[in-house]
Amino acid sequence: MPIVGMGITKIEAVRHVPVTGKVGIGQKPLIKDIHPKKIEAVGKDGFEIEFEYTFEYKDTDKKKDLASIMFAGEVIYLPKNEEEGKAMMEKWKKDKKISVDIFLPVMNGIIRRCVARGIWLSEELGLPSPIRFPRVTATKKEEASRYIG
Repeated sequence: MPIVGMGITKIEAVRHVPVTGKVGIGQKPLIKDIHPKKIEAVGKDGFEIEFEYTFEYKDTDKKKDLASIMFAGEVIYLPKNEEEGKAMMEKWKKDKKISVDIFLPVMNGIIRRCVARGIWLSEELGLPSPIRFPRVTATKKEEASRYIG
């Protein structure tokens, strides 16, 4: 498993005005920096990948900022081998990018962590959830009643 740890170091959540009407929710994941880190738990050299993940709430009619939820943190990444680690740092230093093989598990871990916490914070601030939940519907009252009590 290349990801050996992940932590949130900062959370900012603010609702500027009461949220009514049509709301657009944007998500901005961002890898801010990567630097080498000794991973004491496994006695190997790895990397700390710093990230930010922001949910932005905007009024879709007026394009006004309504609220935002931002997480900052780090992912501790252990490369498969020394060559992968060297290639990752070279690519990052050159053009601030990482290979898709590293990006996918790192970003999926960040998304899982931040969306789960973003749902809770959105509820606390009286905001729509950053993701849509499935809704149960029934076409007939009799059909629905078999699932209740």
